[in-house]
Amino acid sequence: MGTPAAAAATVNNPDAAGEQLRRVGVRNPVFVLDEVDRLDEAGGASAAVLEAVDPMRCAAFCDRYLDLPFDLSEALFVAMASRLGSVPPALRERMRRVVELPGYTEAEKRVIAARGLLPGLLRLHELTADEVEVAEEAVGAVIRGYTWEAGVWRLAAALGEVCVRVVRRRAEGDESRVVVTPEQLAGLLGAPVYPASEVAGRTGRPGVDSRDGSRQRGVPFHVAT
Repeated sequence: MGTPAAAAATVNNPDAAGEQLRRVGVRNPVFVLDEVDRLDEAGGASAAVLEAVDPMRCAAFCDRYLDLPFDLSEALFVAMASRLGSVPPALRERMRRVVELPGYTEAEKRVIAARGLLPGLLRLHELTADEVEVAEEAVGAVIRGYTWEAGVWRLAAALGEVCVRVVRRRAEGDESRVVVTPEQLAGLLGAPVYPASEVAGRTGRPGVDSRDGSRQRGVPFHVAT
């Protein structure tokens, strides 16, 4: 069969497996299915993924875009999710192996925010470091109070919202330099989604970090063949 080739398919476009096979030119690709814990939010995507990974039906999978059957029996599916409990039960039953990967610690998220997320968001919103600064303590407060995840997707979204508010303020005529501190977050993002009392009880739960920064269990990583 040769070495499997990589192919990408998301829960927003699971019906296009045939097109992915045509693109990579092999019969035994590796399909990476992202965010399968959100399948119920994606309409008919759940049924399409179930058909693709079902050993009894994958040999004649129907691509909804090309309206042609494709043999997916030699394909390997790697499905990723943030919350195992949110994955549709029928899909969990078809997973042969579950691998849990550790999530980022708060210290790691702070570094990612400082070196990657914030510079990229400032460029995206046409801001400079001279116009807005997000204090390191504010980043930590966003991590603890506004996000609950193993990765940094929601952290990026929250920091992006801060940038949007700064852009709006400048568009209204206030061009003074903004230094975002933990005390200002409520005015920019609203009340914390996860109050301090709830944060204290997170230790040891899947997909989160303990308050002392030690690594905890993280993202469920599912494999189906």
